[in-house]
Amino acid sequence: WLTALRIGLATLVIIALARPLLNPQAGINSGSGPLLVAIDNDWVSGNDWEARLRTAEAILEQASDAGQPVAVTATIASASETATLQDATTAVEKLRSISPIAARADRVGAIGRLTASLGDETSDATLVLIGPIIAESGDDSIEVDDRITSVTRFATERDTQTILTGIQNRTDGLAVAYEVLGESNPITFVASDLQGRQIGEAQSIAIDDGSISEAIFDIPFELRNDVATIRVQGADNAGGIYLLDDSNRRRRVALLTGIAGAEEQ
Repeated sequence: WLTALRIGLATLVIIALARPLLNPQAGINSGSGPLLVAIDNDWVSGNDWEARLRTAEAILEQASDAGQPVAVTATIASASETATLQDATTAVEKLRSISPIAARADRVGAIGRLTASLGDETSDATLVLIGPIIAESGDDSIEVDDRITSVTRFATERDTQTILTGIQNRTDGLAVAYEVLGESNPITFVASDLQGRQIGEAQSIAIDDGSISEAIFDIPFELRNDVATIRVQGADNAGGIYLLDDSNRRRRVALLTGIAGAEEQ
């Protein structure tokens, strides 16, 4: 029951100690035990990737000054990925080899790799999670090993993400379907051609239940077929861009008959 109690307390700490990506040194009380760092490199991380790296590097610098062993991993990694306790200088090199990937984060798997790096280590370990405020399904509570006695989550300041989910080339315009994670605010969408030239803009539309889920580009039929990408203005991640292909284009159709006089139609 003591182990279960420790797991429960650690879960509460993850939720309670979410901090912005500012002055990370002020937010960690890691002692002298191992420092475990998991950085989110998922589909939304492109928005503030440099801020996440700066935060992680500042934390590793603090660990270096304290002489703490460090293990670093990303929340999206290959199946063969392992985490190893090493000196902070080497861990920085590992950190800089990580980049954003257009996929969903596996935070449970990342924490599992970091826990495995402890081996027979019995000293109290500190876990640091660097990622978004928004919790995806299954992330509301994450269990940790009882050797991890301190957990801190540094959350990104951007707490709203927009995901483009579909495109329809309708008679009333080019319609964009999307979902919003977090607080719903007015959103601007930009349509561009293959050369990156802007063709049009569209604003979010509130549907009957008050949620925002659609935007319509009111642009001429001929120009719609030139649209190659639609982006959420200001977003820099995989969820905020949609690539169009021939299936999204409308074609003109001519009907020919063998009836005399059809040439005049």
